[in-house]
Amino acid sequence: MQKKFNHIDDLLADSYFIEWLCDPTEESDAYWSAQSEINPNLRTLIPFAKNTFNNITVEANEVSNTLVDTALNEMHRTGKVRIFNFKTAAFLKIAAVLLFFSLAAIYTLLPKNEFSTEYGKTMAVDLKDGSEVILNANSKLSLTNNKGKAIDRQVWVSGEAYFNVLSNPKSPFTVHTSRGDIIVLGTIFNVEDTPESFSIYLEEGRIKFVPKPEYQKQSIELDVKKRLIFSSSNERFELQDNNDPNITAWKEKKIVCQNMPLSELSKEIEAYYGVDVVLKQDALADRELDGILENKSLDELLLIVCEALDIKVISSKNSIEFSYY
Repeated sequence: MQKKFNHIDDLLADSYFIEWLCDPTEESDAYWSAQSEINPNLRTLIPFAKNTFNNITVEANEVSNTLVDTALNEMHRTGKVRIFNFKTAAFLKIAAVLLFFSLAAIYTLLPKNEFSTEYGKTMAVDLKDGSEVILNANSKLSLTNNKGKAIDRQVWVSGEAYFNVLSNPKSPFTVHTSRGDIIVLGTIFNVEDTPESFSIYLEEGRIKFVPKPEYQKQSIELDVKKRLIFSSSNERFELQDNNDPNITAWKEKKIVCQNMPLSELSKEIEAYYGVDVVLKQDALADRELDGILENKSLDELLLIVCEALDIKVISSKNSIEFSYY
């Protein structure tokens, strides 16, 4: 029976995947390569899962030997989780705790404070160093639990976020993403990191993007008003001039429509509100809107769209259907 991996939770709960991360072999490399061919979604999920696992650190005072021994004994007794040979005992202990205590334990062991948003919501986060972050809908920002006096200027992002980073040449600011790290001295930029797309837009200042080795070995510097995207078709990073008026409009809860087709607006609605949008008639896809839409609520947005295009809408909890009648 073919395994289904629809989320990073599924990967991190899989013993074969954890074994591959800790002790890769030619056989396991081939296995996960084949899995990615069968399920193209894994091509984006695996980097997310790797990033999460690689950022796990276990300190001596966080996991006692008794706790680890109990986990190992229980795993051997029940036979529910396969024990494999890692190169170091430390890896075995981490894996034992992760696999035994389920996905919830993964996030307990992560040395981070987390901020997250639901669909249809945004959030402003003020960092200790004076920098500011605005999270888009369905996004997450993770910070290190700083136990010392020094401020640790590194964060982890999934989803989309807008950064206004306070300049400190002695302490660069780092944003970790699934495809690499953004190194910042002081600047304003937007980053989108989802399974569907990856992009960085520089509004002010200067930043450097350091891709993970599996994507590209050379770092990339961005100039103002430039946008770096990851092309899924050829799996390369590409620098572009930004022509998208909505690249940062989301933080003001607006959608800028410049002769925007309903098919494109539907994608914006799906991403922000977490619903499926269906166009009942094919001709609806090319109907265009012009103006600025306020993302105050989904119901208000749908009302405006229907009045502007003289169409009907049927909405339920998880889906929306536009129709001429």
